[in-house]
Amino acid sequence: MSTLRLVLAIAVLGAVLCSPATAAVAYTVVDLGPGCAYGINNAGQVVGTTNNMNVNGTGGNAFIYSNQTMTIIGPGCAYGINNAGQVVGATIRNTGYGIGSAFLYSGNGTTNLGYGWAYGINNSGAVVGENSSGYAFLDSSTGGRALLGGPSYGIVGAAYGINEAGQVVGQNYSGGSWGAFVYSNGVLTNMYYMGASYAINNAGQSVGGYGTGNALLLYGNNEVGSLLDVLGTGYGINNVGQIVGAGSGGAFLYCNGVMTNLDSLIDPASGWTLTSAQAINDNGQIVGYGTNAEGQSDAFLLDPVPEPATMSLAAVGLAALLTRRKERRSPENHERS
Repeated sequence: MSTLRLVLAIAVLGAVLCSPATAAVAYTVVDLGPGCAYGINNAGQVVGTTNNMNVNGTGGNAFIYSNQTMTIIGPGCAYGINNAGQVVGATIRNTGYGIGSAFLYSGNGTTNLGYGWAYGINNSGAVVGENSSGYAFLDSSTGGRALLGGPSYGIVGAAYGINEAGQVVGQNYSGGSWGAFVYSNGVLTNMYYMGASYAINNAGQSVGGYGTGNALLLYGNNEVGSLLDVLGTGYGINNVGQIVGAGSGGAFLYCNGVMTNLDSLIDPASGWTLTSAQAINDNGQIVGYGTNAEGQSDAFLLDPVPEPATMSLAAVGLAALLTRRKERRSPENHERS
């Protein structure tokens, strides 16, 4: 399928799931305990840290929450998880300088990826992050580790997100200021000065923040996107185009041009104040951190009502339509993706 058709398909699906009827759907809050949740996959597995890890690496343990069970991976913080359940994150090895050790965790144990921080992983197992020298990196099983912001580019930075096409987004220092970047097909391109990009979906849309205080929406194919009419930062985007982040009013959901404070979508009787939403999966489940009824800063998981399986029926239906359309094309009219 062509990139254009993929973007149009996602736009159609986004219009369905972001319609007024579904955008106002309430969420139930699952309290994951003290700490922060940073990533979630389409199976609803959540990763994060049991506390805000300080420079000395004390008080924080990386965790994975799956099937209502919390598992501690080890000291540090888990930032990303793919649909295979592979987790990436970082520990602190040098308590005097806060130098991290990136890790990859799976059911078979933990692999040390060397000094640095690992922030994102795609379903192919490609990992992105920042090395101990402050350069963004891409680490893949086929190509090994490549510096995206190393001496060959004359910049420093960090890579935060990667999609299934291998497009990477992050933040670098170039031209005297920090800016968002996209790395695609071996080419590093500055997307927007004085900004940062934290996540990218499979249509090449990425989100972040801009120096004016507005959330930032970018597009793939080296196209500069636009500032959203939202004071805050976008941290997560799913393949439907739903965006989550944090602003002056707390955690938000941005959908179909409308920003909604997530506090307004949960039961007021829960006593929660949602501070920041960090990630959203394709089923609409959201993770982040906030303050619970006891005044404790905890990680949360928001489950849509109706359940995620019900919300995903629209996605299944659209996928079936696209499949049938592809089957109807004759071989001589077949379009290369």
